[in-house]
Amino acid sequence: MTALEGIRLVSVDAACAGTFLDYARTFGAAHGESGIAHDELAGFDPAAEPAVLALDQFDAPHGAASVLLNGDGHARFRVLHAIDPALYPALIEAVLARVPASVPRVCHFLPEHPDEVSDVLVSAGFVESRRAYVMLHPSPTAVSEPELPAETMLARALPTVSTDWAHVVNAAYRGYPGHSDLSPQRAAELLARPEVIKDGTLIAYRGGSPAGVVMTVGDAENQFEAEIETLAVLPSDQHVGLGRALLRAALLAAGHDGRSSVILSVSTFSKRAMAMYLDAGFNVRDVRVCWELKRA
Repeated sequence: MTALEGIRLVSVDAACAGTFLDYARTFGAAHGESGIAHDELAGFDPAAEPAVLALDQFDAPHGAASVLLNGDGHARFRVLHAIDPALYPALIEAVLARVPASVPRVCHFLPEHPDEVSDVLVSAGFVESRRAYVMLHPSPTAVSEPELPAETMLARALPTVSTDWAHVVNAAYRGYPGHSDLSPQRAAELLARPEVIKDGTLIAYRGGSPAGVVMTVGDAENQFEAEIETLAVLPSDQHVGLGRALLRAALLAAGHDGRSSVILSVSTFSKRAMAMYLDAGFNVRDVRVCWELKRA
């Protein structure tokens, strides 16, 4: 039983997965849209994703929580919502108890000024670990053609280059707050997704060696918006214009794919990347805060 009389918490299984999905579609965006797009929810598997529902005596849902397990040490809330805020502590406790002990940390991304849920997260041991700007480019077709540095070649990043892709991402972001190394297997899964815009998902080679990557995906809910999920350049190949070239290539590909705007997220830790995006025509649309629980 929870703190509210008549409410019980149940693990989501195949029998109540439909109830969970309906609740997620209705209330999941209250704290952010990550993980609740139609195509992402379509992949929900209650056998693989810890999830709980708060139900009353008539089996009507009053709250839900679920945690996405990425398989690379990362875990993050997909859904955390309660009609009555008094349910939040029980929901958090119940879903975390279902997360495997091998997962070292769990994150939740919230707006800069959330409701009561941030106070509950603090009580549960979460701390603010980093902040990110959500930025938007309003006219991707208006950017100029990329100017590649010397001895640089761009190629579509297919799953077959997953080892090179993981190498670049890990080297570029090592030491950044919240980064965990990406495995080649996980990289291959990301590159194989149907929402990937192929002409905007590229790997750059300089002198025959992998030097930079960019990944662009289409928004399944908004056919006119795309997102640059990843932009990374090896430290040894920075400061030569490669990141700017990859960014322009991604923007143009999104525009040619019929997208009239492009979003991306950049850590406030990365001042140089922030300056590059502003110079390329991006504007700050939102601020997101990562709350993180480090588990024993």
